[in-house]
Amino acid sequence: MPLHALDPRRNRRTATRVLRVLGRAAFVVGAASVLMSACHERVPLGSGLPDDDAHPGVPIFPWLADDEHVDEIPINNVACKPGLTTDLDGDGYSAVEGDCNDCDPDMGPNAVEMVTLDGEAPKDENCNGVIDEATPLCDSNVALDDSGALAAARAVDLCRIATPGSWGVASALWRLPNGSTPPSSTLFALGHGVLNQFGPNVVPQRGAQMLALSTGAARRPGDVEYISPAGFDKGYTSAPPESLAQTPAACGTGAPESGRDGIALEIQLGVPQNAQAFAFDFNFFTFEMPASQCTAHGDRFAAVLTPPPVDSPTGNIAFDSMGGIVRASSVFLEACTCPTGPPCYMGGKAHACSLGIEPLLGNGFGADLSGSGHHAATGWLMSTAEVEAGGHFTLRFMIYDATDGLADSTVLVDNFRWLHNAPQIPRSHR
Repeated sequence: MPLHALDPRRNRRTATRVLRVLGRAAFVVGAASVLMSACHERVPLGSGLPDDDAHPGVPIFPWLADDEHVDEIPINNVACKPGLTTDLDGDGYSAVEGDCNDCDPDMGPNAVEMVTLDGEAPKDENCNGVIDEATPLCDSNVALDDSGALAAARAVDLCRIATPGSWGVASALWRLPNGSTPPSSTLFALGHGVLNQFGPNVVPQRGAQMLALSTGAARRPGDVEYISPAGFDKGYTSAPPESLAQTPAACGTGAPESGRDGIALEIQLGVPQNAQAFAFDFNFFTFEMPASQCTAHGDRFAAVLTPPPVDSPTGNIAFDSMGGIVRASSVFLEACTCPTGPPCYMGGKAHACSLGIEPLLGNGFGADLSGSGHHAATGWLMSTAEVEAGGHFTLRFMIYDATDGLADSTVLVDNFRWLHNAPQIPRSHR
């Protein structure tokens, strides 16, 4: 944009005074501010810029003769060169502190490398000298029964531990669904596990392993602690978060949930400077289908984000492929079967059952092992939400039974990743 095209009278938010113009570069002194065409926002100038007093006699702009305040003065990339101590793009790092492009707030030491999308120019977002390197994996050596919550975070591909001022996992804790401290019980510990497969046809979405959470035992047939998902009552209650305490009325009038046999993984995360969203994948298996369709029973999986996103006031961001909540009594199913389908009609609702029975085999949810016919699963789904770049949030993955401790469900969680923007996914809050 040519200098004469600017209107010095608009957006007067700071007391910027232009003193001299050298070619196409404008410099300021004191505590002034300047807009740089390559940076696209106002930034404070500091040491590292040329000394304007070395160029006396250069005329000022005519419209500044009476000390008008100006917000926008475009200049060359001269101020984005290496060696400057000013944080020009406001991302918390200057060039001398490792920002390899201080005119791009999506590039810097606190950014995460993201795969270049079609039509985008490749970037070295994290300034490590490599473009589009693969995100490191960290889940290959986690034991099935590892009791650590950080190990569970690694199983969903959250590898980086945050340090002060940086992004990553700030903390990971085992909780009950309402955020309270869980009981010291081997039965509670049975509710989580790290798996490299769930039957022969269900494998991790990324890396070597995935996290399993269960209202029963997060184990597979053949594991030492395996218990059939036909169910056992662990004997403790686990009220859901207050925002989720009312049963959604997908099949009629809602009813309060009591909550039993729940388990939750709560992770506090710092967000990279270039991420405005995240996503993860999940797969919900339930023994309660088809018998519990549209009943007061029904295990539920939820992922509650704090602070909550604007399109989900309860904080829950886990929904089925039709935008409904993930609950045995109302969830839309893709791994299922029936004598007359697909589609299969259960409880007055049509389910696509497009995946057939293969995902149910070898893990206790299929007729091959259950002894009571085929049950059901959603298939792999993606959940996503927007977050504040450079901010912090808490994410609590939880599964619990609404009213009893029988007929269990298991959810697999995997492939957490950061995104520039969140894809649009319908959410009905049913």
